[in-house]
Amino acid sequence: MPAIFVTHSKEEAFAFADKIAVMDQGKIVQIGTPTQLYHNPINHFVADFLGSTNYLNCEIQAEQVLKSPIGTYHLFPEMGYATGRYQWLLRPEQILLKLDQFGQGTVMDKLF
Repeated sequence: MPAIFVTHSKEEAFAFADKIAVMDQGKIVQIGTPTQLYHNPINHFVADFLGSTNYLNCEIQAEQVLKSPIGTYHLFPEMGYATGRYQWLLRPEQILLKLDQFGQGTVMDKLF
């Protein structure tokens, strides 16, 4: 049985909905499944509304090479991104910190 459920709670929307319409200032800005909206938000408003976000300025160069402050990555050619400047959205659960056994560093300050 189709129904429209209006809520300001993203938790309720994700729990009950097959599809969600996200509104900003009275206008629908994106419609999709919870998974689609979370992983492919159309803009910063939708991304920030649905969860914690980190943004990195990056550049996509020829041959689908992405250059960012945290490294250079080769994208899948079938993704077909145009060259240019982008903002890369990373969710906290997508970031994994590992110790680098061979890393280099400089002590900048001491407390004691």
